[in-house]
Amino acid sequence: MSDIRFELMAQGSRPLLENIWQLYSHDLSKFRGTRIGEDGRFGLGRLPLLFSNEDRKGYFFYIESDLVGFSIIRDGDQETKIVSEFFILGPFQHHGLGKEIALKLLRLHPGNWEIPFQEINTPAASFWRVVAEAASRSLWTEEKRPVPERTDISADNWIAFTTN
Repeated sequence: MSDIRFELMAQGSRPLLENIWQLYSHDLSKFRGTRIGEDGRFGLGRLPLLFSNEDRKGYFFYIESDLVGFSIIRDGDQETKIVSEFFILGPFQHHGLGKEIALKLLRLHPGNWEIPFQEINTPAASFWRVVAEAASRSLWTEEKRPVPERTDISADNWIAFTTN
């Protein structure tokens, strides 16, 4: 197991997150068809909600001093938590580290989880199914749901399971 450190995001984390968000958005653009603006940057989408809604938490992931990625979850007082965003930087992908981080994140907040992803994003689809299998000992479900306010993209797949 790697020496992974989680750092809870705060308002002061916003500039770093906005920079990494550009890399995350770039990776997703091939699946979502999003384009950069006239300023050469991707839009921030739902990112500002992290800093204005108490039901969202953001974490940076580090190994020693290296930033590995980030995640944003929705939990608040809801019975079910949702992984809204999850991103591992390129040099740290495909080594099992993402799965290790995801499982550690889920264990930080035991209970009911839902994770949306798009089937067209085959790496994410495969990744989240493997994580769900490991996190729930094969007790997970999957269903399709329309993406709110996005009729231009396919329905999301939603995985649901419970962790202890």
